Amino acid sequence: MEVRIRRGSRQDLPAFLEAYREAYRGLEEYSYRSRRRIKAYLHWLITRDREGVFVAEVGDSLAGFICADSNWVSDTGETVGAIHELVVRPEYRRRGVARRLMEAGMEYLRSRGRRVIELWVGVDNHSARRFYESLGFRAGDVVGKWRRMLKTF
Repeated sequence: MEVRIRRGSRQDLPAFLEAYREAYRGLEEYSYRSRRRIKAYLHWLITRDREGVFVAEVGDSLAGFICADSNWVSDTGETVGAIHELVVRPEYRRRGVARRLMEAGMEYLRSRGRRVIELWVGVDNHSARRFYESLGFRAGDVVGKWRRMLKTF
């Protein structure tokens, strides 16, 4: 399976919406549910840092996307790189798509001078947590249903 990574754009929003809904089936406690809220969230994601949006394609299909933000101010007051969203359609999971997207997002954040990357994962989403740990992230604090994960270069 050949995975192609490219920069995302506003034109990808309809495909992002469908991929988001598919990816969060069974994980609804961590997602927006209404189309209106999902659309607003996706719009926010792609306007935070337009250069940090990457898409994974297999053939003509969108397999997933990532939204990296090089201008995020953490609650510590430090400007860090943030991964706000990583979505992989269920049929492309465990096939290297998420890793390729994370590599693109992390490389982008490093290129923007970020030495710390943070993301938040659902406390009960153990498979996602193991995946992030395999990429060198370490578990941080818990706020409600979310656990902060951090990676330092």
